[in-house]
Amino acid sequence: MSINESWFQVYAIRPTVFAIYEPYQHQENNDHDLFIEAQKDMKYGMICEDYLPKDFDKKSYQIKPFCISKFIYDGDTIDLGNEQKITVIFTPGNKPDSISLLDIQEHLLFVRDIFYPGPIYLYRP
Repeated sequence: MSINESWFQVYAIRPTVFAIYEPYQHQENNDHDLFIEAQKDMKYGMICEDYLPKDFDKKSYQIKPFCISKFIYDGDTIDLGNEQKITVIFTPGNKPDSISLLDIQEHLLFVRDIFYPGPIYLYRP
């Protein structure tokens, strides 16, 4: 499976594992003041209409309610089927509920924003 769009690509890591890669994504977080300055003129409920689907109705839009069917805990194993299982590893960092997923059989570790190869100057447990 290979999907190439202008801003992302999907490619196979293993026959049953796919990755989404954003080659042109670059985020530079030098200072949150930039975001605050850009948002000072915004008002509650403002939406940039240019980026919404044509049939989008902002007055009736809502996130559908959902029920949590199961809580996961550090060390839990999730069976994905097809003899593929992942282990949950709690990896709190900038968010206390962050997790990583370990596929022992395929030697893969799926992390979010906890992998950072440079020095960390500020840590908040």
